[in-house]
Amino acid sequence: MFCARMSIESILITDGNATAVEGLKATIALNFGGQSHIRAEELRWDRTIDLPSSLASQFDIIIVADCLFLKQYHEDLIHVASQAMVQDGVMYIMAPKRGDSLDTFVEKARSTFEVDVSSEWE
Repeated sequence: MFCARMSIESILITDGNATAVEGLKATIALNFGGQSHIRAEELRWDRTIDLPSSLASQFDIIIVADCLFLKQYHEDLIHVASQAMVQDGVMYIMAPKRGDSLDTFVEKARSTFEVDVSSEWE
């Protein structure tokens, strides 16, 4: 929700769970009323499909939070993000170190993206 306070043209918040998306929509309505530049949609990561044109190459910034713990979805996330981002887009991922899932994701992501890992936050 911090992006809503910035000068950003459009914000799309996604989750793969329909119930979670309904909660996101309620949160948006409660906090921002009818601001049409913020919306929530269900989006399942799937490496076997192409994104619809409404999502393909549309995003300058993708923010991912705490989504790397299930390694079987790493390649799906990479596929979806690579389709969704514009050419010079940036993806920020906030993730704890759970076993080797973060390191495994970083290694896979390097085949598609330029990756910089930082553990220092201010």
